[in-house]
Amino acid sequence: MRRLFIGLCLLALGGCAPADERWGDYAPPIDVGADASTDASARDPDPVIDAAVDIAPDDADVAPADTDMAPDEADMSPPETDMAPPATDAGPPIPDMIPIDPDMAPPEPDMALADPDMASPEPDMAPPDPDMALPLNCIDGTRRDVPCGLNARGAQPQRCVDDAWIDDGPCADPDRCVDGAVEEEPCGLNDRGTRRRICAQGDFRPPEDCVDPDECRDGAVEERACGERGDGVETRACALGAWGDWSPCAGACVDECAPGETRCEGPAVATCDDLDDDPCFEFGPPRPCENACVDGACAPAPGGAIIINELYYDEDGGDGPGVFIELWGPPGAAVDGLSLVAINGANGAAYATIELAGAIGDDGYYLVVDVDAAPELAPLADLFDGAADLQNGPDNLQLVDAEGVLDALAYGNVGANFFGETAGAADVPPGTALTRIDHGDTDDNSVDFVPRAPSPRAEP
Repeated sequence: MRRLFIGLCLLALGGCAPADERWGDYAPPIDVGADASTDASARDPDPVIDAAVDIAPDDADVAPADTDMAPDEADMSPPETDMAPPATDAGPPIPDMIPIDPDMAPPEPDMALADPDMASPEPDMAPPDPDMALPLNCIDGTRRDVPCGLNARGAQPQRCVDDAWIDDGPCADPDRCVDGAVEEEPCGLNDRGTRRRICAQGDFRPPEDCVDPDECRDGAVEERACGERGDGVETRACALGAWGDWSPCAGACVDECAPGETRCEGPAVATCDDLDDDPCFEFGPPRPCENACVDGACAPAPGGAIIINELYYDEDGGDGPGVFIELWGPPGAAVDGLSLVAINGANGAAYATIELAGAIGDDGYYLVVDVDAAPELAPLADLFDGAADLQNGPDNLQLVDAEGVLDALAYGNVGANFFGETAGAADVPPGTALTRIDHGDTDDNSVDFVPRAPSPRAEP
């Protein structure tokens, strides 16, 4: 009976689910007719049933029991002691068992039963992409990209040929350099310096400043102006990356004297000035003195003439504290009875008169200043008079006595109102004085007077 049950399970259900992997109890016997014996002891406990025999559903057609059946259980041999006892926790019996279909194919004897824990394949799963990066297996015809390049940020295409990966084209590398790499290039005056640049994020950064051990380019020559007025040239040359010493100044003129300086050349006086094409100062042609030259100046003869020597009428800023009128004459000569008369160049009328008193100083000078003279000027004065601040011109100034004009100076273009000697001197700008050259008197203001820096009671 058990074999019949097993056959039904295998044919109808494709297998019977075990209960805890053990056989359960046998199902109750099937009633096949009223005449059949219901005594379990009268049946063969394990009859052999041919699964291919049709079982008739009609009880009337069931054959009578075989009288030669095995004896009662008392005469049966005992069961095998090694047989495992039937399971006690089997499920309930199957009440309506499906009959065996004789045309049903028997199950494959070696077919493995399905693993209930195994996941079923997804029906719509796509086949593997042959261009998928880095496939694990090399299958002929498949392709992949592998990292490449300076910073492994590029893509190297490969394809599988004969079960081996080969490169299929150049590496597509977005980087130009390896991060952290340093390049150096020569630089500097003689290419002995070094300029570095560093790679970051696949590209070289702007180069750093050149570190140059040299100061100059070998063979180079530098020039610079030299001399008191910058008219000379000094040179130096570069050798082995360093400058040599400057050469002596070449081509520069040398001042022979200071501007305005005088010296005696026999009975004549020479004055220093820029008298040629170069920028240096030299002594000009000597001018003869009427008597003698003493200490770079013509000495007045005893009882000689008194003359106007220097006039400073237009100082920087407001006039007054710095202006002066300077006379030159024989030391100790009296000036009492002499007057200075200022005449307007616009209309020819006298607008100021200064009465002199005293005598020419031992140095040959007589100085008239404003009543508000500057502290450095006042100690030099022989006379204080507010009229010493003359008009800025063009105007005239005369030195007179009771008999007439002793000396005269016209400055600027006074036109018809000229009261000087021969031709007027220049009208100088503020801060400049009109100075007589070497105390000489040619009776020509344009020759005797030149613009100079103010030099009260001193040689210009």
